Amino acid sequence: MKKYINLLIADKDKDFAVSLSKYYWKTPFVKAVNTTGSQPDLLKQIQHDIPDIILLELNLPGSKGLELCKQIRSTYPQTSIAIMANGDEKNLVATAKENGAIGCFLKTVDLDILTRFLLDYKNDKLKGFVEMMNTDNEMSVSTVTRDNSKLYKALPEREKEVLQMIVKKVPSTKIMQAFKITRADYEIHRTNLLMKLELKTTADLAGFVIQE
Repeated sequence: MKKYINLLIADKDKDFAVSLSKYYWKTPFVKAVNTTGSQPDLLKQIQHDIPDIILLELNLPGSKGLELCKQIRSTYPQTSIAIMANGDEKNLVATAKENGAIGCFLKTVDLDILTRFLLDYKNDKLKGFVEMMNTDNEMSVSTVTRDNSKLYKALPEREKEVLQMIVKKVPSTKIMQAFKITRADYEIHRTNLLMKLELKTTADLAGFVIQE
């Protein structure tokens, strides 16, 4: 079992990568987070600082799909790779397994789920290939019974609107479409809500009892 992990996020969407890196810098079991947006830079970074695990965008500029995953695993067998995809590409899961990945996720996956995956990886508790390619996947929730009125009233109107949709179990992708915001913007709203409402997970947000 590792004490902590070094994480590398490889994604051409700079806003997405930066947002994700900021989130994981605050995670106790992650010691370092680096980002890159292309195959040449990725390979250059690995030469100087070998990560424990890479969150690798499927179509990283300069690469040919999962061939890059196979190349890295062949050269750096100590480094694990999880594929991040924009959609449910045909045969992606099977091909990812064949090329040495340990997991395959949609980029819109709930960060609580992704964090649990990384924590299980750190603790050597993964029991096989992990996939989360279902956009409608939702975590179970519990009802919050405390007085939430003051916390709710203090929120900006946009964050109230985002919270209302989360409580209604609206998938994050549809929330982003409704407000015409990027994944990075959505994560900022979600993180702000967790902090301001004194909650820990998206499941807690979904179980939040809105009191006017």
